[in-house]
Amino acid sequence: MAVVVVAGAAIFAATATYARMETVVGWVVPEGGLIRVTAQQGGIIEKLSVAEGDQVAAGEALAELRLSTDLEDGSAGLALQKQLKNQIEAVRAQAEAEREKLQAQEVSLKAQRDGMLRELDQSRARVESMAERLALIEADAKRVRKIADRGYASKKNVEESAMAVLSAQQELDALRSSVMATERQIGDVEAQLKTLPLSIRAAEAQARASEAQLAQQGTELAVRDVYRAGATVAGRVVAVPVSRGQTVPPQSVIAVLTPEGSTLEAELYVPSRSAGFITPGQEVQLMYQAFPYQKFGAANGTVRSVSRTVLAPGEVAIPGLEINEPVFRVKVGMESDSVQAYGQAIPVQPGMLLSAGIVIDRRTLVEWLLDPIYAVGRLG
Repeated sequence: MAVVVVAGAAIFAATATYARMETVVGWVVPEGGLIRVTAQQGGIIEKLSVAEGDQVAAGEALAELRLSTDLEDGSAGLALQKQLKNQIEAVRAQAEAEREKLQAQEVSLKAQRDGMLRELDQSRARVESMAERLALIEADAKRVRKIADRGYASKKNVEESAMAVLSAQQELDALRSSVMATERQIGDVEAQLKTLPLSIRAAEAQARASEAQLAQQGTELAVRDVYRAGATVAGRVVAVPVSRGQTVPPQSVIAVLTPEGSTLEAELYVPSRSAGFITPGQEVQLMYQAFPYQKFGAANGTVRSVSRTVLAPGEVAIPGLEINEPVFRVKVGMESDSVQAYGQAIPVQPGMLLSAGIVIDRRTLVEWLLDPIYAVGRLG
């Protein structure tokens, strides 16, 4: 009976797994980002042409604003024309800077990839060498057992040879894990390299659209003191934070759009102490603040990418999110863009805050128990 109990305990320890979970914060964003349409000049909103949920085309007027002409010398129109010209030049300079930044990022990523490819070749060579070494150690252990069976080797010799085999096997497993980790990192870099040309084209298109919008406003200002705030891209209106008759200062947000065809994704902010354990493909449990998980459950998601650059707390400016330590941005694909509540599917909206549970380590009970021993061995 005792043997059965011991055997059962051993099987349980070898098969039962325990997971370490990290809970992080984030929000829901469109895959293409949120586009904010702003009032390039201050003025009074005379007309609002859209409401939340409306579909709009690129260039479509969202609002009309009447400019203030209260300069003492009556030169408001000329001053605004000059201001628009300066803004067009600023848009061009910003577009050029963004293009140069993305090109520099491409060069950096290619250098990282080349370095990791060299590291991968070296790691594979070490795996091959270690596998040969393990074969020799196993052969030696087999020889020691045979000698011991004939009484020419002690039990201690047998145990030492067995420990040598175990140590070599662990070292080989660690090397293979290193190879797999490097392969995943190379895949991540390759994925980023594929998206960079799209980002460059998107930045150039955004700059052209902004420049065209400013040029249109300049034409309108030449003949009258009313201008339009237009959609820079085709998409859906998700927020209109102003109202008719409201006076707004320059650069005020008139409407917020999600680009056409853009799917929703969760953007998580993971502390740097835990980001190293997160890789694309990991499953994530998403818990929306608007739909308490205790009542509506958690939604499923899958990690798409992990940023390679750490963000300082001051670099994350999201209303309602409090970040107090360095974090990495993790993008998560959502299994569904709605939540089942009270018998109906309620759409998840961009800007919704959430928390997420990510399993950053999963081990068997044996591995948890032996980890301190392995750690001492590695330090030794």
